[in-house]
Amino acid sequence: MNIYRSALSCDEKEYKIARIRANTWYSYFYPILFRTTPNFQHNGNNRSSASCFGSGKKREDTIEAKEMVNQTLMGNVIQYMKDLAENNSKVLELQAQLAIEQRTRQGRDTDMSKQIEDIKRERIETQAQIEGELRYLRKAHEDCQTTLEAEKRKVEDLKRREVDNRKRHSENLRKLWEDEENRLGSVGDEESNQVEHSSGATGEGTSHQDEERVEKQESRRKRRKAAQ
Repeated sequence: MNIYRSALSCDEKEYKIARIRANTWYSYFYPILFRTTPNFQHNGNNRSSASCFGSGKKREDTIEAKEMVNQTLMGNVIQYMKDLAENNSKVLELQAQLAIEQRTRQGRDTDMSKQIEDIKRERIETQAQIEGELRYLRKAHEDCQTTLEAEKRKVEDLKRREVDNRKRHSENLRKLWEDEENRLGSVGDEESNQVEHSSGATGEGTSHQDEERVEKQESRRKRRKAAQ
């Protein structure tokens, strides 16, 4: 009812329009009501009194009819104003809801657009970061491959040098043993000659010298095998 009262108090223009319509309806219904009033039959003797009575009765009926029509029209006007106020309140409520929905939709669209832009920007940044990391990993892999190849070459060179050094060392040892054997052989021959010469003169100690020579030859043979 507060809504209706506010609408009735604020909408004077609509009330004036309703009053104009009520007057229009009254001007339309008045001839009909006037024609449907009772038509009294009068004789010739009391024509004047009947005429006065009929005109008074007709005037009263006309006034009552006007009041009834006026009340009916005013009731219709009040009901019309109530309906109009209710419709206006519904329209205002719907407009408010529509405005809220529009603002909500605009905010949602704005938020969605912002989220889409943020996702695009993050995707571009992530893609750039991944590409940078891939370039770094490729460079690191190439450096590792280069370092690995260099290390392999170093290892192969070291192995080759080690083999060469072993061969050279073995060759040197073999030469040393040969030189030592030759030297010892020459010394042994000289000693044997001296022993034979002395034994031929004395005739003693031949068997002992032979044993020493055999032992020396056997030791030289063992050292040679160990060197090989």
